[in-house]
Amino acid sequence: MLEIRDLQTSYGRSQVLFGVNLDIGPKEVVSLLGRNGMGKTTTVRSIMGITPARGGTISFQGKPIQRLASYRVATRFSRTVRFGKTWSPPRARGLGISSAFLRCSGI
Repeated sequence: MLEIRDLQTSYGRSQVLFGVNLDIGPKEVVSLLGRNGMGKTTTVRSIMGITPARGGTISFQGKPIQRLASYRVATRFSRTVRFGKTWSPPRARGLGISSAFLRCSGI
């Protein structure tokens, strides 16, 4: 349903995502975990087209979406994909670990 291959994203000349690969099938929930500044939010922003990817491919239902405007991506996702941020477990808070989640529902 959502397929990401070799995703690379930069802020100016500073590359922050290096070759991210991710597959999310129907009815799957995926959580991106990591310390602060590890690229969780940037990954979601790149998928949505808010922070354009510099390389790689992003496909939704077999069709490339990385060149679409963010409002068009949101329209395609409106019924099937949910993004969000979750709270950090108490033990993880002191470590600076948080998560972002992606959920794909069946069509």
